[in-house]
Amino acid sequence: MKDSKVWQYPAGEIGLRLNPDKEEIPEFLIKSSEDLMTCCLYLNAKLFNSTPVRKIYLPYMPYSRQDRVVTKGDPAPLDLLASMFRACGVRTIFTDDIHSKKGIEWFNNLGIVIENRYPKAKFDTTAEHYKNLYGTKNIVLVAPDKGSKERVNALNEPHKFPILCLDKVRNKESGQIESIKYDEIAGDEKLPQIFTKTDLFLVVDDICDGGGTFEEIGKLLKTDFPQAVLGLFVTHGIFSKGFKELNKYYRYIDWKNKL
Repeated sequence: MKDSKVWQYPAGEIGLRLNPDKEEIPEFLIKSSEDLMTCCLYLNAKLFNSTPVRKIYLPYMPYSRQDRVVTKGDPAPLDLLASMFRACGVRTIFTDDIHSKKGIEWFNNLGIVIENRYPKAKFDTTAEHYKNLYGTKNIVLVAPDKGSKERVNALNEPHKFPILCLDKVRNKESGQIESIKYDEIAGDEKLPQIFTKTDLFLVVDDICDGGGTFEEIGKLLKTDFPQAVLGLFVTHGIFSKGFKELNKYYRYIDWKNKL
């Protein structure tokens, strides 16, 4: 950042000072809590030097997966994050595909507007590529859980692909997946004919971290639809465990933001 100087004190705290002779639109690469603190110090400095930043763009919302208190003893990180940005003068945050509506509520409760954007342009480009390979009628989108249905429906306009919805159950304490099943056809042993003739199943979600969820989905789909090719599209690709296991199931893996 040309308009500020950043350093670290011996005790570990981050120091920051604006350069009043230079103005720019800064970009922060937030890959740690330290980076997030540096960003907040910058916003705080702008506020106290009478040049507040009211709008910011966060491609990936930090702590967005911790959008509720699930187990006794857990914190509410998004409440804290919203409070920090509010104290720094921020009133609007643009972000790409926040994890859930619940996450938006934490910010709205403190008067911060969240402008949530789905990766429509990137998805449309990806979808057109697959249409050329497989044809529109031979592609099915897969929503990994109930929370992803809105995202998948939004991205599916105007493609009108059929959608297969799944339902997954996680252990509340460990976060590990306990089961994955078909949601909207639960209890029906025979899968609809439209799915059994599918050439490509494209799994769509907001985040891929270690990939465990998508490996389990891959196992399920490959068992029931051995003839089909699998693809994965996510907004935020962390891929903390690499691609080796994912590549056992997915021929295609696409993302908008690589974290």
